[in-house]
Amino acid sequence: MKGKVLAVSVSKKKGTAKRPVAEIELIEDMGVKDDAHFGYKPRQVSILPWEEVEKFNSTHKTQIGFGAFAENIAIKGIPPEEFKQGTKIKVGTAELTVTQIGKVCHSGCNIEKLLGDCIMPKYGIFCKVVKGGMADDGASIEVEG
Repeated sequence: MKGKVLAVSVSKKKGTAKRPVAEIELIEDMGVKDDAHFGYKPRQVSILPWEEVEKFNSTHKTQIGFGAFAENIAIKGIPPEEFKQGTKIKVGTAELTVTQIGKVCHSGCNIEKLLGDCIMPKYGIFCKVVKGGMADDGASIEVEG
């Protein structure tokens, strides 16, 4: 199943919104270069299906933009249920493996504090980089299998 990358984002500090950038470099076993979460761990890269953000924005009558949920990669065209732990993903020229679906927001993230809700606990997709490469907005994303 194929989709499209809408935005790629990074942040300097953990626990903050990320800012969209032109492209990201994904480094094997480390994550996104120049991102606060860079380093060997199971949640190296975060992906968020943008259709879920659009639903969230509609429900909460807000306009949360790219990077606000601290996602590295915002995508469109692949339903969240296609991602399961162990799923292999090609994004741009990199290859990832899903290590976790959802996470508990750290001590109530800013969005949860403001709106009483957050979608990362249910729809955040966390991955490990198995083959490095580059990704930008407009890149393809493909779920293998």
